[in-house]
Amino acid sequence: MGEGGVVLLGREDCHLCHEARQVLECMGLTFSEIDIDTDPDLVARWGWEIPVLLDAAGAVIAKHRFDAVAIALLLEGG
Repeated sequence: MGEGGVVLLGREDCHLCHEARQVLECMGLTFSEIDIDTDPDLVARWGWEIPVLLDAAGAVIAKHRFDAVAIALLLEGG
C-alpha cells in the first residue's frame, strides 16, 4: 500500500477519478494511486466502481463521488 496506507484506484480517462484526486489533494491527504488499467484483475474487480479509496487493510473508504468530510471521519475512526 501507499504511504499512510491510503490508495486511490482509478484510471486515466475518468472524470470522477480526477475529481476524487482533487478532493484528496485539497484535504492534504497523502495517498498513492493505482491505474486499474495496468492490471486485468483490478479491472475485473473494480472496473465499474472507480474511483475507489482503500485503507491499509484494503477496505473501501469511499467510491464514486468523494466527500471530504465523510472521508476525514472514516479515517479518524468515526
